[in-house]
Amino acid sequence: MEQDIKRLLGLQGYRVLAVRGTQWGDEVDVALPRKQTCPRCGAASTRVHQRAKRPSRLLWGFLGQRPLHLVLCRRRLWCRRCRQPFTQRPPGVARRQRVSMTAQVAILTALREQGFAMLRRGWQVSYWQARRMLLRLPIPWCDWSLLVGTEGPICLGIDEHSFRGKDLVIMITCLSTRQVLAILPNDRQATLRACLQSLPPQVQQRIVGVCIDLKPAFKAVVRQVLPQAQLVADRFHVIHDANRRLDETRRLEQGEARTVLPRWPLLKGQERLTPKQQACLQELTARFPTLREHHWVKERLRSLYACPDLAAAEAHWHTLLLVMEGSEDAAVLQWARTLQHWRKEILGYFHLRITNGYTEGCHTKIKLLKRLSYGYRNVQVYMRKLLLGFLPTSFQALAPHFSP
Repeated sequence: MEQDIKRLLGLQGYRVLAVRGTQWGDEVDVALPRKQTCPRCGAASTRVHQRAKRPSRLLWGFLGQRPLHLVLCRRRLWCRRCRQPFTQRPPGVARRQRVSMTAQVAILTALREQGFAMLRRGWQVSYWQARRMLLRLPIPWCDWSLLVGTEGPICLGIDEHSFRGKDLVIMITCLSTRQVLAILPNDRQATLRACLQSLPPQVQQRIVGVCIDLKPAFKAVVRQVLPQAQLVADRFHVIHDANRRLDETRRLEQGEARTVLPRWPLLKGQERLTPKQQACLQELTARFPTLREHHWVKERLRSLYACPDLAAAEAHWHTLLLVMEGSEDAAVLQWARTLQHWRKEILGYFHLRITNGYTEGCHTKIKLLKRLSYGYRNVQVYMRKLLLGFLPTSFQALAPHFSP
């Protein structure tokens, strides 16, 4: 019977004395073998130097969601070779810890899709206990071969999202293998530069493209650290910037006309408009020449990405910029200067055909995890908690960081 309990609960290396159930979980009284090896010299010893005055209580694992605790009395043994005492160390539990390696992996696996409050109610694990486990993890805790593969070109995606209010953090993804590589604590250039420089040299040499949004800081850092990589301006951010400029013009015209101007017929793709929306668009463009010009530029930018190759895209780009630079509208001229500044990055899309779509999808999952946890205050806890939802969290990946 004792051997069956050991195999069921994974208690090899212990002597099972008693098993009992309590209101808050299950408890197993165990004892350690009499003979232990000295951690300093490796000599075996059975001589007792001192006995514990009260038993230790260790969280060993979970049966369903009921915690399983081990109750044992540890002894200090005397090493005849070292002439020094040492304390018995329970198998499967790291030094100065009261939670086994198996229990820590189970808790971190549950944290992938749950918040700290849900973990406390369901698993009876406090926030501070789970936080200590998170902060003990290095970043990344996976081997680089698991994240970017062992061969082939690598394309990175860099984007930012809100951590708390106006505090922004940067996410770096591998678009080739669709993996999250890192979440940085802020959006400063120095932080991004240090992260890219910390990549292994064999990984840096394989990076052929980096997809970013229209942020000059990202462009400056990538050009400095990864000069061989092709910078690509994310097409969705380019179109989003065009829609933002068009909507600002619509609000200005709406304030001057003192009437409500519909927004959706202007921002929606022209080929997807309903007959009613097309009639509304024709009325707006006929009544407001400024809206007509901004809408034309936006649609030309959308059709740019439908070009079959780089040569056709460059011809399309030249025509678009020529018309924009001849405009009398100051907003269109400023828009043309911005596009000219990002010309290489926008046309770089036709070299690699990459976007930050996977990165934006990760942001959607991050919003869900943030709402499950009712927000975060500590950015280090935030980084590790979210990485649990993306990086491999198998037993083999997490276990070495909790072993003795």
